[in-house]
Amino acid sequence: MAYKALVIGVNEYKSTAYEDLKSVLNDAEAISSILNSSSCNYDLDSTKGVNATFGNIQKKLNNFFECNYDDVLFLYWAGHGTGSSFVAYDTDPSKPNTAISLEWLKDMIENTNVETIVAVFDCCYSGAIARSASTMLNIKGCGKIIMASSDFHEESWSSQELGHGNFSYLFLEGLRGNAANSGGAITVGSLRDYISEHIGNLKSPKKQTPVFDGRMRGNVVLNRVTTNKLTNTAQIPLPTRNIHQNSRQGISVDFEIADWLDETLPIKFTDIEKQAFMKESYKAIRDGFIAIAEGIKQKNPAFNYQHDEITSQKSEIKFFMDGKIQNAIVIWLSNMFSSNIESIQLAYGLTGLLSASNSGYVTGCNDFIRCGQDEKELFLDFSAFWKQADNKMKPDEIARAIFKMHFTQMFEHPRR
Repeated sequence: MAYKALVIGVNEYKSTAYEDLKSVLNDAEAISSILNSSSCNYDLDSTKGVNATFGNIQKKLNNFFECNYDDVLFLYWAGHGTGSSFVAYDTDPSKPNTAISLEWLKDMIENTNVETIVAVFDCCYSGAIARSASTMLNIKGCGKIIMASSDFHEESWSSQELGHGNFSYLFLEGLRGNAANSGGAITVGSLRDYISEHIGNLKSPKKQTPVFDGRMRGNVVLNRVTTNKLTNTAQIPLPTRNIHQNSRQGISVDFEIADWLDETLPIKFTDIEKQAFMKESYKAIRDGFIAIAEGIKQKNPAFNYQHDEITSQKSEIKFFMDGKIQNAIVIWLSNMFSSNIESIQLAYGLTGLLSASNSGYVTGCNDFIRCGQDEKELFLDFSAFWKQADNKMKPDEIARAIFKMHFTQMFEHPRR
């Protein structure tokens, strides 16, 4: 596991339609400084000023999301927001495709196989990225957290005295130690509580409501300090101004803030949460098989595969060598042993499987994966049939282990 960070500070703009933002440069540099000295050993990349172009930001975001499943990703963005996009240095307001679409960024966050992502945005209307309905911006998945400076209909503000955005100032103070728990850890939960408590003490012409959304198992540590030096700086009312004027675009959809659980108590998971976890895990394992097959296809021109989504909860993947079918796997969600929670079931081989897409029924399974739970998290229990397996394997690990065990022989001894 490694910590990886990308800091984007768009403080200058080529178009006169957008005001330059001096406080954003201060925000980005201060965040980078804290991460560079953090005991979490962040692998840090950043861009700001005239380098924060649309093309450069897209490239850095694509690189940022290329990482290992168990990495912790921290994304920070400060600048102008419109409600449907974040503005780059060279964004042309008459050309929407020159700004970073919130829907595109949401898809990047949602579809990556990384388990833990914390995305922090200090922009006007940035809470829109956590919304659903007409914008379809509904962040899914365990450990994917959005922290936004203002709600979808609100502007964000900065303080000339502090030289920072109000939200970023509190985030920085919390990250430096004011949000540390008794053990010196600064977590997503403690930062959320610290910012929520103090944002009202910073004066602004209009209401600014930070948005915290996503799903989290346990809690995510973003920094650690040796001492907890609390100050009262954030409690001083300060004059503020709108740092994102000229960028408002209305948006009208419903929104609910996600529930946050107390990190000091054992987490009690409902059947609804368990079922959602298994559905997400089913998709992740299925996508893991597809990713493996696609990777092999790129390297071995004799190999090919075919994915058939029989239902939203059942898929079949067939493997071919030189056009001849070699093997197949069916993966589906179903109740076992009268359980309230569906398990992930898997069947391998050609016998009886190739008709599954027609009959919609598979007579038996080779393996199944149950939903496990301890005091802090839900996990995948793959130990019932597969005694070699750890009972807390991650979806990509399960996909690789199954493929290695059951399907590599088709490359050594292909059917003719």
